Amino acid sequence: MIKGGAMVLNDDEILVKDKTGKFKILRGGKFYDIEENAPAKPQPVLVSNNVDEILKQIRFRVDENLKGRLADIIEAYLKDVRDRYETKSVLTRETKSGGLGFLGEQADIVIGLIDKVGNKKEEEKPLQVLEVKAEQKNKEFLPKEEKKTETEKEAEIVKTEEKKIRPVAVTTIPKTELEVKVEEIIKESGIKIPESERQKLNNILLTHLKDIRDGYELQDTLSSSFSAGVLSKEKINKILEIARRKSKSDETDLHRKKLEEIKEALEAEQRRREMVFEENQSKLNDKMKNRWQEITKRKESSPISLPEESIVRPGKERPEILSLVEFADFLDSKVEKKDETVKSKEEATTSIIAPVSKTELENKVEKTLPPNVEEKTVVKKEVIYPASAPTIQSPAIATRVATDNPTDEPTSESAYAKATATEDKSASEAAFTKVSASEPKPLQVFKPVSIPIRRPPPVFRKDQPRLDDIKYIPKIIGPIDELRDMTLVNFRRLGASPEEAVAKIKEKLDILERDSVIKRIAGIKAWQEAEVTKIYLEISRDCLSKGASADQIISLREASERPTLTAEEYKAVLELNKFLRY
Repeated sequence: MIKGGAMVLNDDEILVKDKTGKFKILRGGKFYDIEENAPAKPQPVLVSNNVDEILKQIRFRVDENLKGRLADIIEAYLKDVRDRYETKSVLTRETKSGGLGFLGEQADIVIGLIDKVGNKKEEEKPLQVLEVKAEQKNKEFLPKEEKKTETEKEAEIVKTEEKKIRPVAVTTIPKTELEVKVEEIIKESGIKIPESERQKLNNILLTHLKDIRDGYELQDTLSSSFSAGVLSKEKINKILEIARRKSKSDETDLHRKKLEEIKEALEAEQRRREMVFEENQSKLNDKMKNRWQEITKRKESSPISLPEESIVRPGKERPEILSLVEFADFLDSKVEKKDETVKSKEEATTSIIAPVSKTELENKVEKTLPPNVEEKTVVKKEVIYPASAPTIQSPAIATRVATDNPTDEPTSESAYAKATATEDKSASEAAFTKVSASEPKPLQVFKPVSIPIRRPPPVFRKDQPRLDDIKYIPKIIGPIDELRDMTLVNFRRLGASPEEAVAKIKEKLDILERDSVIKRIAGIKAWQEAEVTKIYLEISRDCLSKGASADQIISLREASERPTLTAEEYKAVLELNKFLRY
């Protein structure tokens, strides 16, 4: 309604915009134009009589203070502000929460009486049609000619005004997809329901399709809103089955649409990338062609010629400029020369160094060495060299072998040294070349044993100052610093048991509290920074992260030799932290 130049909407009016862009008022299921002459608001329904009739028919007692609340609930139900399900929930709600505290059976009785007594039908209101009436004048005293001309003028005025102002043709709002699905569900179920109850069924099914009610709530609402004669349990189950099938098909269709959209987006992206790649490739090909043309033109115009003499640093010869074929021949000649030099060296070494048999060398050693040394050297040879390879021991190794055994006599060592010194060089070289020519075998070299030397303690003079004379002077600290610097060892020194140590820590905090509460808070913060608290927090953190008990974590820390609290100490610190509550 328009009052005083401003538009005021009543509670039962909704402002709607049609397809043409005009605003209209929706009231009572009908559309009206926004004008001052719109139909007046219907008078509110007097529910006092209905309430009195309902209260008379109710067999149970209702509190006098709650009759006004019951009247409001009945009025809301009659005006379709609340449906049957919501009205029942309000009636069964506690009085403290705004309800009436009825039982479920009592609420059903009240709603049934409201349906019988109350009249919820609204009168249909016709659409407003603007009529244009010509002004009626007293034409009795006018002549006939003037009457004709006047009537013609009125007809022309009416035609022009009809063109300007025509009756409003209300455009029907198209049905949404959900409303169409509701109609399909009702058609497939084959339910015959009166027209007065059809709109209610449509609204209930719409709430289910909009995910406002689930399947259980839909079943409860249908069974409570309609009687068994209108909707039986079989019909309700059939509606639920069809609605469930529709929702599943909608989900599959939505999933298919999303997949198609994703596929189209991927194909568009692929086409875009291919276009970009082709553009870049064409640009690159054009650049390469242009560059190649520039190079070929430059070669034709000014061919590249190498200088006859290249710049050479002082002290070096001028390098020769060779072609590829000449350079390859040069490399082949170098390789052939290298092979020839290697072969010539091998022939020279084999011709110069003559192989010496093992028997000849052993005979020489046996002649020069005494009998007791011969036995020892033979044993050492078996240890050092394998039996398959003909070997001879070098003088350095032989001397080490002899010195490794501390039980040997000095006479045998001197005799063996003289024998090795008198060996012929040519014979040893020949044997060494023979051994190297055969397969190389691993040598077992005996490492020299290092004997630790015990040094005597240093001798100090009496007048010389010593470090032992400097005594440690302990630092004087207060209880707060003592709590902050408390290590695990200091914590265990406080008492014979963890309980005694915790009791002493409480005493220290009580002493600080006697001075001021601020000092107690500072003492608690210092205790948080102590090593004992840090270890306690580490154990607790490991218990939470690994899902193990405190005893298991403590045993793991003890096995890895990490500083840890015992089980009794952990419990005592836990009780202390509970007491502090920081």
